[in-house]
Amino acid sequence: NKICVSIIAVPAFITSVQFSATLLFVVVSMCIGLIPMETICWSTLRSCILYVAMFVLSIYANMKTLQYNNVDTIIVFRCCSPIIVGISEWLCMDREFMSFRSCMALTGVLLFAVLYVYTEDAFHTHGVSAYTWAITYMVLVSIEMVYGKHIVNPRIEYDSQWGPVLYTNMIATLPMFTIAILTEEYEQILAIKYKQRHVILPLMLSCVAGISISYYGWKCRSMLSATSYTVIGVMNKILTIIMN
Repeated sequence: NKICVSIIAVPAFITSVQFSATLLFVVVSMCIGLIPMETICWSTLRSCILYVAMFVLSIYANMKTLQYNNVDTIIVFRCCSPIIVGISEWLCMDREFMSFRSCMALTGVLLFAVLYVYTEDAFHTHGVSAYTWAITYMVLVSIEMVYGKHIVNPRIEYDSQWGPVLYTNMIATLPMFTIAILTEEYEQILAIKYKQRHVILPLMLSCVAGISISYYGWKCRSMLSATSYTVIGVMNKILTIIMN
């Protein structure tokens, strides 16, 4: 994603292509019998709409953060999201409150996040405003994680594990394309120079990754609490930092 938005700064368009590719993959796989056919149910569709609204906004905020900040910054803010998720899950989903050890661990994460921000040049130049999109992303993704657990509760039935993937990408594609149009990203797409067209390969690879993340993300979410799932999402960022 960072490579893509570095070449062409059209985060909403890139995300729209990823959503469309995932939706196309699921529909074609259902038609040829690779995965079970999912019956579209209005009650399930309605339950997914609010989640998708938060999901689309968090993805867009993620892309905008990547546009204005480095990868390390977004990871630092993402590392703080389990704090919000843990408290929200305790308040809204009748989960027991975090243990003392967990609280101390998350307090340490918050402390080092503050130290990281304090040592950044962007903070000293622009203050907290330099992290507007990063803070927005952190809040949105935290709310999304809690509500996402509700989407995969046993009361909502799917024909297969691909059900949530189909619903969320089907609902999310149009709003994200709309954001791309409203933010006039089409002008930047039309203005792409010939030498910039090597973005196609990274974009295709990001679509493949998007399909995998969508499926295994919902599979993992169905097996764990919202807080545990958020912590796992943070853990894999260590590899991302090394790659960056």
